[in-house]
Amino acid sequence: MAWRPLSASELAVGCEGGVFVWQLDPNSVVTRPSMSCATVLQKLHHSPVTSITWSPQGDVLLTASAADTAMYVWDVAMEKSVALRRVGGGGVSLVTWSPDGSKVFAATTGMIFRVWNTDRWLPERWTVVSGHVQASCWSPCGSVLLFATSEEPMVYSLTFSKLDTVFQLDEASKTAVPVVDLTEVELEEGQRVGGIVTSLAWDARGQRLAVLFKKTDLVAVFSTEIHAVLQVSPW
Repeated sequence: MAWRPLSASELAVGCEGGVFVWQLDPNSVVTRPSMSCATVLQKLHHSPVTSITWSPQGDVLLTASAADTAMYVWDVAMEKSVALRRVGGGGVSLVTWSPDGSKVFAATTGMIFRVWNTDRWLPERWTVVSGHVQASCWSPCGSVLLFATSEEPMVYSLTFSKLDTVFQLDEASKTAVPVVDLTEVELEEGQRVGGIVTSLAWDARGQRLAVLFKKTDLVAVFSTEIHAVLQVSPW
């Protein structure tokens, strides 16, 4: 699900049947809106829709399906779409738009993930060592991407800005930098934390990173700073 930016009453929901974009009247006393309040977006072989993301301005909606190698960029009002397709990696399981609107992260069900430049809709391609990317988030400035895979208890980082450099990466090498080792440990209280990551969330100020794990009950919160290098430390 994703609320439309700059709108208090429009909610997009991906499901088996496609995407339902609901127009919700905040002043209505109706607890269950009718189908007349929804716009249905569908494409052949593009289901179930497993991930959706709005552009920061809310002007277009991007949809992805783990069963489809294509993503679709939608003009919701016109119910028109443009396909973005690349061969390799399998279906697209996860998409996230950078806060500055310049990039889109797209993970596949395989070892490949891509970062698309939204000016020309051209992708850069990366490959993880094993598994697939199952969690990601952008820094508020849109220059840093954090991600975690289904096989390693580790958070990796990529940078895309020459002006606000976080890591001096050779772009040709397409190398991600490991920034947090999240190997499962036991705390003094006897509780365990860490392991495979299922969700990442960075706060709007870029000061706190929350991490959710597959097999442990605790949420880890780290303090973050972006200067010459990204610093991540327990909060």
